[in-house]
Amino acid sequence: MNPHEVFLILIVSLAPFIEVRGSVPLAYVMEPTDGAARVTLLAAALVGNLIIAPVVMPLLDRLEALLLKMKGTPVIGPVARLYEWAVGGVRKRIPEYVRRYGHLGLALFVAVPLPGSGAWSGTLIAHVLGIKGGKAVVAIEVGVIAAFALLVIAMEGIFSVIP
Repeated sequence: MNPHEVFLILIVSLAPFIEVRGSVPLAYVMEPTDGAARVTLLAAALVGNLIIAPVVMPLLDRLEALLLKMKGTPVIGPVARLYEWAVGGVRKRIPEYVRRYGHLGLALFVAVPLPGSGAWSGTLIAHVLGIKGGKAVVAIEVGVIAAFALLVIAMEGIFSVIP
């Protein structure tokens, strides 16, 4: 194993829609026999995916504030008004059970190890639904850890069957 492999796993785990769902199997393919090297690659996969929510969530809030601040401008104004209409409508129609179980539902959504249900999607959903703050980030992180664990368990099972 070399630093380039660790960097590749880190980049794959940061990639939208791939995340740990692609980086964990890739770690097993890159290091099928060396357990210590695989653990390093798996750690890079997990860390890379855990970085997403705490970095992206505040950026989305800032971008939304900037966009809405420019609502009166001729170029960005129509886009800002369309965004405000679409996202505002979604936020107003959130059922009470989603508000009550939002964090648990968010964690479960992120935990499902299928393409499109990872930290990037969870962060965007949390933002659109108005699930804010540290609790949303924690819910996303719990989902990432659960997805990671499910994938490692699955890959260990696959590699124990394949000689």
